[in-house]
Amino acid sequence: MAYEVNDSCIYAKKQIECLRHGFKISYDSNGKDIQLECVAKTNITVNAGNNEQEKYIETNQDDFLMPLKGSEKEFVNVQYINGQPGLEDLYIETSCSLNGHQEFEFSQRIRFK
Repeated sequence: MAYEVNDSCIYAKKQIECLRHGFKISYDSNGKDIQLECVAKTNITVNAGNNEQEKYIETNQDDFLMPLKGSEKEFVNVQYINGQPGLEDLYIETSCSLNGHQEFEFSQRIRFK
């Protein structure tokens, strides 16, 4: 993806310009609510957080939980990134596990102008 501001997001309780993106998964948890544990690793250091807080400063790894409802079959994970200084070509590799077993992984590349 080429980084281009397409939205306004809340990061650590502050409004910022951002590129909103994300992913969608289809699943069947046999009617059970489950929670995947996900880790996103980056090729360059970034600041990572969410709407409420900045969790890590100058890190190559972020972790998050993905709650999947047993009554549903699809999950949309909306994410965003801002153009913090020092970013040029960001590679993100994300892996999600359940009970220590990797369920899926994917990668994204974001290029900054």
